[in-house]
Parts: sequence; C-alpha cells; structure tokens
Amino acid sequence: MKVTKAILIGFLSALFVGAAQAKQVDFTVVMEADDINIPELKVEGVTIKNIREFHVLNQPAGLVVHKGDTVKITVDNKSPISEGFAIDAYGIKETIKAGEKATINLTANKTGAFTIWCHLHPKGIHLPGSLNVVED
Repeated sequence: MKVTKAILIGFLSALFVGAAQAKQVDFTVVMEADDINIPELKVEGVTIKNIREFHVLNQPAGLVVHKGDTVKITVDNKSPISEGFAIDAYGIKETIKAGEKATINLTANKTGAFTIWCHLHPKGIHLPGSLNVVED
C-alpha cells in the first residue's frame, strides 16, 4: 500500500509540476503596409480629389502566451519605411528598418493584455496589436 501511495503521489506531483513549467514560445510577426491612392471620389455631390490612405498592420495582431513563458518574437518589417515595435509594460521599444528583421525576447512575468504599438508614427497609421499573458 505504501508503494502504491508513493507512486501515486510521485505521479500527481510530476503532473502538477509539468503543467506549471514555463516553455519557449516563438512567434513571427510580419508588418505589412497598405498604401491606397484614390485620384477622385464623389460622395453626396461633393468631389474629393487625391485621397491617400496608408496604414500598417501586424500579422498576427494578437499573441497569446502563459505567465512564465520565455517568448521570442521575430519581427519582419515588410513596410516601405522604418516601423516601431513597443510593449510598454515590458520595456520594449525597437525600431526596425524597412525590409529588415528584429528579434525580441522577453519573459512573460506579468498577466494581462498589453498593447503592441508603433512608437514612431501616429496611432491611426500603425494599427496596434496585443500580447496576452494568461495564467495557467
């Protein structure tokens, strides 16, 4: 009986410790730019000329990890200009030149939803993403 209890306790302890172990999580985030030009647009009798819309989007926009995970984010900037990649809660603020990649490493030691944003451009141009750190 003592052997059975010892085996059972050992098995349950291994399950509990194994479930709580942090892991390495790797992401690749691609920054893509959309640059749209509309030479002329008529809306409700008003003519608008030379409309330009430019925005940048991170794909994927949302990253989900568990508290304690070691996170490696490779950022591939396919935008024609330099872009920023910042996560304030983790002290991350990187500038990535057009056509280049950067690797960002962090340990997910805070739970919550943290905005990933571009610190170089107005917020309406580079659409934000999020790092979501959840408890096990």
